[in-house]
Amino acid sequence: KKFKEAWGVTFQSVEPFNEPSATWWNSNGYQEGCHFDPALQAEMIRMMREELDKAGLEGVGVAASDESHIDPAVHTWRSFSSAVRDQVMRVNVHGYSYSGGRRDAVFSEVNLKDGKKLWQSEFGDDDASGKGMAQNFHMDMRWLHPTAYVYWQAVDDTEGWGLVKGDLDVGSIQKLNNKYYVMAQYCRHIRPGMKIIETGNLRQTIAAYDESSRKLVLVSLNDKPEPSTFHYDLSSFATVSGPVTRWTTTFSGSQQYVQKSGGLSMSPDRKLSFNFSGESVVTFEIDGVSGISAPPETNRPTIPLPPPKPASPLSSTPATTYKP
Repeated sequence: KKFKEAWGVTFQSVEPFNEPSATWWNSNGYQEGCHFDPALQAEMIRMMREELDKAGLEGVGVAASDESHIDPAVHTWRSFSSAVRDQVMRVNVHGYSYSGGRRDAVFSEVNLKDGKKLWQSEFGDDDASGKGMAQNFHMDMRWLHPTAYVYWQAVDDTEGWGLVKGDLDVGSIQKLNNKYYVMAQYCRHIRPGMKIIETGNLRQTIAAYDESSRKLVLVSLNDKPEPSTFHYDLSSFATVSGPVTRWTTTFSGSQQYVQKSGGLSMSPDRKLSFNFSGESVVTFEIDGVSGISAPPETNRPTIPLPPPKPASPLSSTPATTYKP
């Protein structure tokens, strides 16, 4: 309330928990957090909603529950009564299941069944190359369908956890980890308000469309060491005039957000092919795209990346607006 009245800053939501189902929090611990079982979470959600309303903050939503892993998030949400679910504006979940966990179950329960938006509100790992982050981002976009994606901590004093390595005690920046450039492949191009549109192989390619600027963004991941050719069929769009600009980051760091224009041409039937180097992420911005009638398709050999366990493909999902 103080921020809104004094500085005009409006908070969309407040989250009362941090990884509440985890049992490793204790009085002598060194990480933030506090254990609340689902029944106590439900009571806290009710109380927080009442206190926000009393303070005149009816427009600030309650988000829950920021569970550390995917499967506990499903269990917690299923435990809530319909009345408690009605008091939750949005469901937040952390990404520390990595390649495991039923992302599709969270999406099915929270979004398809109850109509709530999802945030991937915390992901982090110690892989400075950015490969693990990219793999998980693609799995999240394919199965979880979040409308926001939050990295754990941009600056950290360890070698791999931060996008940037720094000394937190003295406030100095030491170097940009390679994952900083990997993150740029996504967040500098997939912008708020864009629509994430379904592709045939979304674990390898994420497609985002800005109707107002008629721009299509494709971010493709090749996490195999061997080169591979990606084929993009954009014939579902009425027009695809270009030009096409691309950016490349390799997990080895040999290329870090290298931009190139030209050298790529769209075929008359609106198809595009590109030869990827191994262990790389490539982002394409294609201008002059309009008149979508069906989701564009991508086609390439399957990357042996483990799906959620057990896999349960969502054959038909609505477009997601990438808007926090």
